[in-house]
Amino acid sequence: MLIRYRSALLIFLISFLVYLPSLGNQFVWDDEQFIYRNVFVRDFNVAKIFTTNTIAGAGEISNYYRPLTTLSFAFDYQVWGLNPIGFHLVNTLLHSSNAVLLYFLLRFLGLGKRGSFWLGVLFAIHPIQTEAVVYANSRGDSLFTFFGFLSLLGFSRILGGKNIHISIYNIKTQIGSLTMTLLTIASYLFSILSKEIGITFVGLQVLIALRPLILGKLKSGKKWVISTMLGSALVASVYMLLRSTVLNFNNTFNFYGEGSSYASSLVIRLATFTKVLWIYARLLLAPFPLHMERDTELVTSFASIWTAMTVIFLASLAYFGWLEFKRKKTLWIWFGLGWFFVTISPVSGIIPINGVLYEHWLYLPMMGFFITVIGVFKLFFERFLKNHYEITRNVFGIIVTIFILLTLRQNYLWGTPIRFYEHLLRYTESARTHNNLAMAYADDKQLEKSIEQYDAAIALADVYPQVHYNKGNTQLSLGKTDEAILSYKRSLELQPSFVLARYKLLEIYLQKKDRENLQLQLDLFREHSGEVPAPLAQRIATFLEI
Repeated sequence: MLIRYRSALLIFLISFLVYLPSLGNQFVWDDEQFIYRNVFVRDFNVAKIFTTNTIAGAGEISNYYRPLTTLSFAFDYQVWGLNPIGFHLVNTLLHSSNAVLLYFLLRFLGLGKRGSFWLGVLFAIHPIQTEAVVYANSRGDSLFTFFGFLSLLGFSRILGGKNIHISIYNIKTQIGSLTMTLLTIASYLFSILSKEIGITFVGLQVLIALRPLILGKLKSGKKWVISTMLGSALVASVYMLLRSTVLNFNNTFNFYGEGSSYASSLVIRLATFTKVLWIYARLLLAPFPLHMERDTELVTSFASIWTAMTVIFLASLAYFGWLEFKRKKTLWIWFGLGWFFVTISPVSGIIPINGVLYEHWLYLPMMGFFITVIGVFKLFFERFLKNHYEITRNVFGIIVTIFILLTLRQNYLWGTPIRFYEHLLRYTESARTHNNLAMAYADDKQLEKSIEQYDAAIALADVYPQVHYNKGNTQLSLGKTDEAILSYKRSLELQPSFVLARYKLLEIYLQKKDRENLQLQLDLFREHSGEVPAPLAQRIATFLEI
């Protein structure tokens, strides 16, 4: 049994070993609001997890609705508490399982054992995947893909008119067409509930169904194929209806959340996407350097070199796909292109979202890219590949080795917040990144470095009250009370209702026994933030009555 599945086991083992060092990594970036500051995760509040936005448990509003991912974090917390190793272990197991599921899916689709194995390995170890695996909060990528691949595997079996036979010792059973259809639809639903982009798997179902239809190889069981596709389409439709009504937390169909030319113009977003495609292609072929918070200069018109290059290149690939169909009666080029564009479409600019490009957005689309590459190589170089298999294998082995080393490097860079933010600042600079690095320095007791980073954040964009508040906290730790007071006051100038800063000022003036400023801040607190919390209010009242 194990020998039969040794390729799948080898893929899983390679993937797990590559990401094994990440089990010692800490929480970084948005792990705070999605995981360890999220009370719904800590309290295992299933009702709230399924009826509120994903970061509501951290007291914030967002457009995200990923209840199954949040529920998985809640399960982790019950087992591991806030020990990051458990969260990273689950991410690693999910990613390794996805590589195996992809291998089986490609085998079912007829790619062949060697091609399926190497693409499974590539999916497992490609450095571009690191952001989706070692970043705990990015579990949504691996979880929606896990359920999506299960859905596609079930659909492929239905399409092939095959039941699944299960034999354990003397017990034998099979999963029939009805059960398989229900399981496929349920897996698709779970994919969507893990991350919104899971909705694209219904498009992959269509692609998978079109292949045998075009090639004239559609087998029996058409009734169940149609039933599965209609069921999945119904799930997608109901989900979109709910997301636009009762689950519309905060302007659902404008994920960008801020006024800008990119957010307001579909032309700019799609024109820019024609440029982003070339950046993605470069990252997939030469994945270095890799980092969060990527951006690029916007393309404001379709009359650009990027659009022209993209149209010419895609037209060439479409023609190559036609040649492949005519000469070889296979559809890998077209299928790969369809896979890529179906899965990348939600982040292509069709919907305004919170960025122009991110590495983890390629987690699933990258396979479409490499399936297309395989199709092109099969069309033009298949004879060479067969006649020089040893050379081909060695070259691919070198590429895999390089990719593994780059992935290990990325695992290391994501290891601690300080290491992560220092690396990020080499390539991109933002007030948010400086603030996060400052907080990491403060947690590590490097207080003077922390102040430097807060000042850098303020110099870039003096619009965030949290930066001044955080800076004030560090100044207090250094014993610089007067400077801390100025930071808290600046925080309140930016946001008068920022209750944490007012609370700090009350504490400081109470400790300094400064009646005049204490009474002033007490009045301002009541004006902007309501009543002072009872314990502090009692201490203030006692002091003022003396």
